[in-house]
Amino acid sequence: MAGGGATITLTAAQYSNNVVVLSGSLSEINTYVFPNIPGSSWFVDTTGVTFGAYSIKLQVSGGSVWLTTITTHGIFRIVVGNNTTLYGQTLTS
Repeated sequence: MAGGGATITLTAAQYSNNVVVLSGSLSEINTYVFPNIPGSSWFVDTTGVTFGAYSIKLQVSGGSVWLTTITTHGIFRIVVGNNTTLYGQTLTS
């Protein structure tokens, strides 16, 4: 679920599983928008993404963008806080 440069609002089917797997080749910077449900969390898997010169940003609907710009393969955890704040961390093995 990569695609061209765009703001992509995830559907309920895409975020219903707490693991969102992104894949494909980026042709621009993509921003993925998650629902504004305080306390919700997801793992985002970018191991199947070909980044090239582009990156991924994660955002909560109507709120903040996580300050980390994703430019490499990995697993990331994001949590929606109160007041549409998005928190995140990069997970490593």
